[in-house]
Amino acid sequence: MNVFNLSTNSRAVYETLKIAALLTIMVLLWPFAQQMVFSFDETAGYINPGSMALLVLISLITFIVIVVLSGWLLQRFLAAQNLPGMGVMVLQFKKLELWQQLGFYWASFALLLLAAAMSVMAVC
Repeated sequence: MNVFNLSTNSRAVYETLKIAALLTIMVLLWPFAQQMVFSFDETAGYINPGSMALLVLISLITFIVIVVLSGWLLQRFLAAQNLPGMGVMVLQFKKLELWQQLGFYWASFALLLLAAAMSVMAVC
């Protein structure tokens, strides 16, 4: 659903700004969510295991930070080793057989799910 016709560099900046805005909103939402929990229950601690909404919010923040840092590190490693950029890799990916693409999708999904589960486990 790309409404804008942006160049590749502008599109990367736009996507980075979208992720940064989402992360900023969630970080700003954290104190308000705490105050809402404290208004319902004055005996609640800073992180109360009973307030699952706060734990889910902080795990989402952690997960997004991990994904963004991983993407940034990938770009840095590719540039440092003089490997082709992501655009070239995407074109090469489209040339793979269907079963190879499906295997790569499953592996990527499994790693992303593992990172999300580890973020939740680290917080809880």
